[in-house]
Amino acid sequence: MLFAVMTTSIAEFSTYLMIYRKAEYKDLKKDIKSANEKIKRLEEQFHSSSGSQKAAKKKKTLENSLKGYNQKMTFFRMKSTFLIGVFMIIVLSSLGNAFQGTL
Repeated sequence: MLFAVMTTSIAEFSTYLMIYRKAEYKDLKKDIKSANEKIKRLEEQFHSSSGSQKAAKKKKTLENSLKGYNQKMTFFRMKSTFLIGVFMIIVLSSLGNAFQGTL
């Protein structure tokens, strides 16, 4: 039980170091939040008004920028997920070797 808590803590700490504390992550998160808010406001205006093409085009460009932000966020998190996966494989392999008596 202690081993599981320890490895999970190490994995989460490495995730914090690689993702959450960086300014790039915080900026991406802020950009995604603001783009979502702008899209919601445009949808409210679009439903309340007759729905001009200009508003539809602006909404489409905001949705495209939001898609780009989400792609950047996914890539940003993928690096950490890959490293945690490699770490877990190493830990489980060494744990298996320790219980087999080969370590």
